[in-house]
Amino acid sequence: MQINQLLKMRRLEANWTQQELADQLYLSRQAVAKWENGEAVPSIDNLILLSDLYNVSLDELVQGSPFFKKPYVVGKGMFRISYGKIWFFWLMFFVLVPLLGFSLVISLVIIALIILITLANLPMLVDDYWVIHQQAITVERFASNPFKLALQIIRKRSDQASLTYEMIESFEIIYIIRKRFSPIDLNKDPFYLLVKTKEQGSFSLDLPADAREFLPQFAAFMERKGIPVKDPDVLLPELIQGHSLYEYMHQKEAGSH
Repeated sequence: MQINQLLKMRRLEANWTQQELADQLYLSRQAVAKWENGEAVPSIDNLILLSDLYNVSLDELVQGSPFFKKPYVVGKGMFRISYGKIWFFWLMFFVLVPLLGFSLVISLVIIALIILITLANLPMLVDDYWVIHQQAITVERFASNPFKLALQIIRKRSDQASLTYEMIESFEIIYIIRKRFSPIDLNKDPFYLLVKTKEQGSFSLDLPADAREFLPQFAAFMERKGIPVKDPDVLLPELIQGHSLYEYMHQKEAGSH
């Protein structure tokens, strides 16, 4: 979003007219109108006053979200595991097995079951993630095969792809309302960035529920680099105002029927 759009949105969110805001800043209504029409930009002194009036930081006021320092990691990535805890677990296991009177065969069977259960659940503990750098985006992907994934975790190495901003044509913010066939279906709706590149086609980057922490500034960062960020469902204003995208999109769908 452009700064004039953000300034207008903040004013409307505060339920002030242009004249009421101008009175608090000791300015004319025409000055506020010029800001919101994109004909002028507030001075740094007025921006500081506006940030105080709206109770937001300067970054949130002019870019829509707090400053995010790069590199910025988006997604959970590889789960953080303490090797000390692993060794303690196995030490306790080998101490308890003789005390409980298990035979060697039964102990080995239990160990094999624990290993198999751990491997089967590994894909649920690890997610792909991506990292925003100053000059590029890197995408870290993990294998869906539990055995290959275990090797990646041991080696602390994922399949990495790097995209410089010169390779990217556009981003599009996508939110899909997923049909639910059961009241206990709590899986989230798909929410991601569709990335179109010049040579490698299109692919998606998952967005977290707390995208408000970085997405508005990321969109502004990309637009400064000449990469358009499309927002067909007008989600950025909802994020900036702290609204639930789930409620917004479902209400929007209900209103269209």
